[in-house]
Amino acid sequence: LTQGWRRYIWNIENLKESHQNAKPFLSDSLMGVVRLQKPNKKEEPKSKIVMAFTGDSLRGKDMIMTDDSGKFNISAKHFKMSEQSYLYIKPMTPEKPKYIININDNTFETLNKKRTTLTLNYPISKVTEQNTEQQNFDFVSSEKINKLKEIQIEAKKKKVFRDKYLGVLDSLARLENYDYVCKEDVLNCPIHVNDDSNKTPIEGVAYKKHKNLTKNNLGEWVWYGWTLHPRYQSISNLTAEELLKKFNLKMLKGYYGKREFYNPVYDEVTVNDPFPDYRNTLFWKPDIITNTNGEAVIEFHCSDINSNFLGVVEGANVNGSLGMKRVTFKVIKKD
Repeated sequence: LTQGWRRYIWNIENLKESHQNAKPFLSDSLMGVVRLQKPNKKEEPKSKIVMAFTGDSLRGKDMIMTDDSGKFNISAKHFKMSEQSYLYIKPMTPEKPKYIININDNTFETLNKKRTTLTLNYPISKVTEQNTEQQNFDFVSSEKINKLKEIQIEAKKKKVFRDKYLGVLDSLARLENYDYVCKEDVLNCPIHVNDDSNKTPIEGVAYKKHKNLTKNNLGEWVWYGWTLHPRYQSISNLTAEELLKKFNLKMLKGYYGKREFYNPVYDEVTVNDPFPDYRNTLFWKPDIITNTNGEAVIEFHCSDINSNFLGVVEGANVNGSLGMKRVTFKVIKKD
């Protein structure tokens, strides 16, 4: 019954009551630092400004002040601002000398280190062998249901970004592409900058490059042979990581928004709805509280699929002990 819905929403009040003496070792915030790309010992310590924003202008932005060493804090409000989206961090510093941002996210290192010092209590004294044989559930078909053996989805090859704002950056990068090839097949040849015969370079072609190109005392260009560029890749084909580096940005995932599991409403109006209900996940609820005997009652509506269903019940008590049970049942439509 939990198919595809393992996004737990814990009962906050229950957690507070059972963990009054617990000390958190993780934080909702991240630490970042603004530093010179090429460190300079002569740089004077002073605070800087960092902008936090999302691709949606309606969500606003926030200016973060660093301390004298360049350190700053990305708080929970910034991740909330970018909920179900991405948070972008940019240093508001001059182009030269160039400053970059480092984000210190050692969450998993902290978790792994903490695990070595914690005592975990399980509801069983020893690990028993589990039946790993795959269970086959009969699929009962009808005139309205077709069982498909395989589904294949095809699409034309196209660059897809994780966020719309990256698409905006990609469009800006395309406008800044001034690459050209001269009549001697040299990429961005300084000798033929404004030549009418210059043409647009082709993706994947290795163009020539002057070797040790300089000007002599008469102001004439001289060079000593040729070398080859790597195979040409236009700036319009930059990856997401390359775009972020070009525009000096850091991208962080915002909070994942709370999702509410869909439960159909069957009343006098909808119970006779001719549109079939083909849900294969019938019920999901992550915050059920049992009574003192560990018992709870749940209710849910079955779908119109006549088949066997698997139910998985997982739980934990206030001491952290875990439990799990599997049940099976069959849905049969009554005539």
